Amino acid sequence: MIREALWSAVWRAVSGLALPDGSAAFATASRRLVMWSAVDLAAMPALYMTQGEETVDRKTGQPSRHHLHGKLWVYVGTDDPSKSPSEILNPLLDIICWALKPDANTLSGRCTLGISGVVDIRIEGQIQTFEGTLGDKEVAIVPIVIIAAEAAGDTQ
Repeated sequence: MIREALWSAVWRAVSGLALPDGSAAFATASRRLVMWSAVDLAAMPALYMTQGEETVDRKTGQPSRHHLHGKLWVYVGTDDPSKSPSEILNPLLDIICWALKPDANTLSGRCTLGISGVVDIRIEGQIQTFEGTLGDKEVAIVPIVIIAAEAAGDTQ
């Protein structure tokens, strides 16, 4: 298991997403979190990814399983008083969920992004949204987990 390869694969899967009309989903995308108050409306929609805690499960005689937790931060905004920020946010959440759907070529019901040793990559937990508390902006925090099996004899 090589952690950076896993996080890079997730980032590639979500950062270059397009809307149904073919336009880029995000005006800004970075793995370095910037607080929403520092992001101008012109730089939105914005996507950021952060890594969090990691837990390891191990059963005697079996390879360890690593659970790498992270968050996708989605910022949207509008200066149009007739439009709710959630009208912009909802399609973005839909395509993020679609990008991390189970692999099409397997019956496992798991998303591996084609990476050997990955058990599953999924959105897990509560997706938090903050509408109406940030003025013309809205933020969503999407919890993700990567579950990867350590290969027997893996020293990397």
